[in-house]
Amino acid sequence: MEENPKGTKQKILDISEQLFAEKGFDNTGIDEIARKVGIAKSVIYYHFKNKKEILDTLFNNFARDLVEKKKEVLERFLSLKGEKRSIGKMYRYVVETFSETNPRMLKILLMESIKKTSDISLFTLWDMNYDFVTTFYGDNIPETFKQDLKDIMFESFFMMLLPQVGFHVLLQGYCKHYGLDEAKTVKKMKSITKTYFDEHWVSRIWKQ
Repeated sequence: MEENPKGTKQKILDISEQLFAEKGFDNTGIDEIARKVGIAKSVIYYHFKNKKEILDTLFNNFARDLVEKKKEVLERFLSLKGEKRSIGKMYRYVVETFSETNPRMLKILLMESIKKTSDISLFTLWDMNYDFVTTFYGDNIPETFKQDLKDIMFESFFMMLLPQVGFHVLLQGYCKHYGLDEAKTVKKMKSITKTYFDEHWVSRIWKQ
């Protein structure tokens, strides 16, 4: 494995992500990661100084990929014309992109948020999300959005992001428990999300 250090490092990250999502960060040890990867524990310390650095790297990679995907979504939105280019559709695209990105990392972030002992959490990612959106749109952001930013962040986190994250984290287990078709359940959730954005978010939050 040491002949391909880049491949080894990625495998450490992949196995760590799997274990952190299944067992939790605190309940996963370096010994177990090394055993699952099939390497000596010392090899992990060659690539990472400790378990926290593995978590930080997973988060940074996740955040980087999310920003790239969000940028693609927003650029696609800006290319739309007329009625197709609605604020509701834009925000729906953003939230769906956020919540559909890597359910295992969302689960890790949700667990870390509940613990309240880590600087890696959904709150950290949500701050980054708003920083990115406001920077991307610049002067095109409505004044009402800028003035009511704290209220908007509060409502969008608890009424949109958290339900979406919970949905994608629990989707497979829920469908298995109730004998539902996963693809149809996702489609139903998108319909509910569309209704919320089009009938509530645009009219009340954006005041347009």
